[in-house]
Amino acid sequence: MKPNNTSAVKVASSNPASLTSSVTPERSESIAASLTHLGETSSSTANSILASLACPASQPDPILPGHPLTIESLRSLRVSNIVENDGVPLPRVAKICKPSKQTWFRTNPEIEWELYLTFSPEGETDQTIYFVSPNVAHVLGSLATLKRLVPCITLEGVIFFWPLSVSDRPNGYNDSARLIASEAVTDWRRMASDFRAKVYQAFAPRFRKPDPVWPDAEQLQQLLLKALEGRIIDSEAHPAIAKLL
Repeated sequence: MKPNNTSAVKVASSNPASLTSSVTPERSESIAASLTHLGETSSSTANSILASLACPASQPDPILPGHPLTIESLRSLRVSNIVENDGVPLPRVAKICKPSKQTWFRTNPEIEWELYLTFSPEGETDQTIYFVSPNVAHVLGSLATLKRLVPCITLEGVIFFWPLSVSDRPNGYNDSARLIASEAVTDWRRMASDFRAKVYQAFAPRFRKPDPVWPDAEQLQQLLLKALEGRIIDSEAHPAIAKLL
């Protein structure tokens, strides 16, 4: 025996929301057909009733009590108004190395380029450089060389320290490196080896680049201390020179 939809149709026509909790999908189709058949409502009204059956009307969000929103209070919510710490961010690490051929760099004009006694276990071509305490220098003799440590900064703001040889003996690489370092005080430079001429070739930028933002002198000293960790020879028992004794 088929269910009687006449009463449901009449209720739906007058108050469709009353059926939202009791009408199944099967009965919805039957009600729609009955509505159209009886001519009590148009097909568009029938569809509206079915929509209300499938998707009950949502309740409005409750309005919480509070102060009225003003332009000033809205401005206070903006993230850009958060107070940040003052100062230039300190780079995390610094290396002791010469500039790579793909790196634009500047040299610091305000910090003195200090002299240090250095030692490279595998000679001048070795990138592993140690700094020798004066009380151990006599052990190394001519194997220890003077170098001037030049603070440098890349276009990306990375700090490194460039050990420049200060020997008086003519040397194309050393002489050209010192010249490039002095030029990099006022303008960006990039350099690469010219193996035929046995010098470093300097390159100037084709387009203007922004001036660097240097850490202050104290920050540079802190970076240098980090870079020197594990690179100090202060005893004859140091593993880097033990095989020479």
